[in-house]
Amino acid sequence: RTALGGTVIFILISILSIVKKKQKIMILVTAFLLVLAIAIGIVLFSPELAEKIARLFIRPDTILTGGGRTKIWQEGVNIVLRENPISGVGRFTGIDQLNIYLNELGLRTTQFHSVYVETFISMGLLGIIALIYLIVKSVRGLLKATLPKTEKNIVLCMVITYLIIGAIESCRFSMGYVDTMFVLMFFSIPILLIGRSNANKPKDIKSSEQEIQK
Repeated sequence: RTALGGTVIFILISILSIVKKKQKIMILVTAFLLVLAIAIGIVLFSPELAEKIARLFIRPDTILTGGGRTKIWQEGVNIVLRENPISGVGRFTGIDQLNIYLNELGLRTTQFHSVYVETFISMGLLGIIALIYLIVKSVRGLLKATLPKTEKNIVLCMVITYLIIGAIESCRFSMGYVDTMFVLMFFSIPILLIGRSNANKPKDIKSSEQEIQK
């Protein structure tokens, strides 16, 4: 669900980034009406398909709990507040303590399912500050990069999609569909694009002469 949702969000904000301001509202309204019409059509003419979609993708019984995520987030935050809110407790220690709590519920996990929660648990407030700094620094560097407007918009859409997906997924460097796509979309491609723009950026003549003299 996260991968599909992230794909839809990325496509939508990518389209909105390249159209004119007056067309954005029309596109949003059209997309909403189209999705609504398809949903009503499926419910009316194919109840079995509607039930399967609800069971596999929507899962209405888990919407309020985020598929069990809210319990994980709440307990994870409690662990940090109880142990060390300044620099956190470390990811593996946090997972171990979290699973002690989850075992009572008959559950187990290997991650916190949120970039922000995992950062807070691993490194506390210092980690959150560092994460915000890196995001702001990266966006500012991207805005200053000499990329074509279309490519710059695409990379910005990647960043926005990452921030959204990161709220409900850890997106770590590990095996798995979501994690693999995360590495490709939010690290490899942006680094290559920004690196290319910096390589093509003409150097200031005076600064070049100073470097030669040094």
